[in-house]
Amino acid sequence: MSVTVRGRTVRLGLAAGVLVLAGLLLGQGALTPRPAVAQIPDSGAQFQQMIAELKDVNRKLDTIVGVLKEIQHAQTGEKKDQGGKAIPKP
Repeated sequence: MSVTVRGRTVRLGLAAGVLVLAGLLLGQGALTPRPAVAQIPDSGAQFQQMIAELKDVNRKLDTIVGVLKEIQHAQTGEKKDQGGKAIPKP
């Protein structure tokens, strides 16, 4: 190898090293994760909304359970008195 080729190789290696160091110091590193940019705007309000939605779902499920119980009682032939208690078959 001649001196000029070796000098050029060394200069290219140094330039690449400087660029890599500058990239790591000034920008995001290749191995470091990016910070979270999207944040929850108001977690308390979102939590309250989730609770309200869950209460609504529970109310709807209670209605469905009531309808299914009525269907079950209709199929088995049970009758209810005014208090909602099943009247036993004679």
